[in-house]
Amino acid sequence: MTASSAVMQIFEDLLVREGNGKVTNDPNDAGGLTRWGWTAKTAVAYGFSRTVDTMTHDEAIALYQRRFWLAPRFDQLYAIDPDLAVYLLDTGVTSGPATGVQFLQRALNVLNNQAKTFPDLNVDGGLGDMTFGALRAYLAARGVPGLSVLRFMVRSLRSTFFIELAERKQTQETFEYGWQAQRAMFGA
Repeated sequence: MTASSAVMQIFEDLLVREGNGKVTNDPNDAGGLTRWGWTAKTAVAYGFSRTVDTMTHDEAIALYQRRFWLAPRFDQLYAIDPDLAVYLLDTGVTSGPATGVQFLQRALNVLNNQAKTFPDLNVDGGLGDMTFGALRAYLAARGVPGLSVLRFMVRSLRSTFFIELAERKQTQETFEYGWQAQRAMFGA
């Protein structure tokens, strides 16, 4: 499988997780009318001009690529760690790309040996040069075992995020199992 076909498979898998084209309108889902994981409000905000229930498979992938892969620079993260990039993509789809990046930044900040390995990051949700630099410095210091620890911490933060969300708003318990099941796909 080539790198580009591997990336396309990521989006195919994402569409399956996001309902595989089924149109939903769950009263417990604040997003309302949804298809391919795209809510009507989000799709319009990202330039989709028709009603979301008419979105095609190819349009859904193109939007995900632009807004949830290229814009947050997960494509560049993929070159460093494909697993982490795919996990942050999935986190971005459920909670916004900045949320997953914040999980990464928080984890890096507590793994930097009191700023001796690299400076603390501003937890701003942006995958910029400072975050990439911190990630590279961390990997240089900790290697492959360190990558496993970092992935675990990011997954743990996401899991806690969803638990706290459902605790704050009980209607979200409807989705808790599915959100947590996503962890199992990424080697929790």
